[in-house]
Amino acid sequence: MSPVAGAQSTVTIVDGYNVIHRAQRFRESLAGSGMDAARRALLAYCAEWMARRRDVGLFLIVFDSGPSVDGSQEGVAAGVRTIHTRHGESADTRIHSLLLEWQSAARCAVVSDDAEVARRSRRAGAADVMSVQAFAGVIRPADRQADGVAEGMKNGLTPIQEKNITDELRRLWGG
Repeated sequence: MSPVAGAQSTVTIVDGYNVIHRAQRFRESLAGSGMDAARRALLAYCAEWMARRRDVGLFLIVFDSGPSVDGSQEGVAAGVRTIHTRHGESADTRIHSLLLEWQSAARCAVVSDDAEVARRSRRAGAADVMSVQAFAGVIRPADRQADGVAEGMKNGLTPIQEKNITDELRRLWGG
């Protein structure tokens, strides 16, 4: 995802269980305290992203639902919504439907390592498809220092943030 300061904020659609099972930071929650803890960790991460970066206006985290999954959104931060699939519907299908339903898929980014989700998202016009590794690395534990600027950061930006901004500017300016 390559947001630009001052640009309209994006909607980021997250393939919930794909992220939980593929990112170390969420697998640790899963291994230690179970799936509910892993889901809460993912929601907290998205809420922290929104509070610190302000380049995403809405996170939609899509989970494949089963009989034991609570579909409520209690405790979810403003701008972070969970979407649980209907019986017989996959998260992959729901993500694609969300992109098609959204007013402007060009303002949507999708987070997933699932190759089919990525392919369908690009075809639907998603602005970006972000890998789980890139997504999970945007806010690192070192970024949480009291002064808000971790060692090695310039102007409060991490190296990946700097790269994303540079890449987006090149794309926008045709460079």
